[in-house]
Amino acid sequence: MHAVIETANPFISAADTDPWALERDYQSQSGPEALKDFKRGREALFGFLAGQPEAIWSRTARHAIFGPTQLAEMVGWILDHDRIHLEQLQLTRQKVEAAYAATSNSK
Repeated sequence: MHAVIETANPFISAADTDPWALERDYQSQSGPEALKDFKRGREALFGFLAGQPEAIWSRTARHAIFGPTQLAEMVGWILDHDRIHLEQLQLTRQKVEAAYAATSNSK
């Protein structure tokens, strides 16, 4: 986001995100703590973007995977990505609750 706002038509390279899980040790992270970290990160991004002038939304960039784009579209990708993960969490929670209810009812 900073590059798009601070540089004219920057090139945004593709990030190799696979190593992040190991580097950040997601496996041992507490769920509630991970959620707090996620919320803090998104609140910081929101604060940064909210403090920008309206014209920034049409600023352009060249993305390695998605090609020519604008800041508004990039933020949309983030929101869509977050929504997918939140739906995964909701589905996982429903499965865990159903499995717990099934074991509780069988006793």
